[in-house]
Amino acid sequence: MNLIFLITFLVAFAQVFFKLAVEGTYWFYLLGVVCYGVGSLLLFIAMKEYELSRLYPSLGLTYAWVLLLSSFVLGESLTLVKGVSVLGILVGVSLLGGNK
Repeated sequence: MNLIFLITFLVAFAQVFFKLAVEGTYWFYLLGVVCYGVGSLLLFIAMKEYELSRLYPSLGLTYAWVLLLSSFVLGESLTLVKGVSVLGILVGVSLLGGNK
């Protein structure tokens, strides 16, 4: 499961970097591409280790990371609806479990 956390974290950071790049900083675009690239390579490794039926839904953790990162890094608002929605995703991912 640690590999899945890392993949989702990298992809979430890529999204934040792309958002920052849209606001005018080219270096953030490059950082986003690197995060996506590394995350994609790690995803190939994870596919050897986990069943796809458990791995792919677990990538939904990316939404939770994006919510937190966009709040702390970009200053976006955390609302009750966003929080409850991500909580639903986290419950679903936890029901899948980390077993192979």
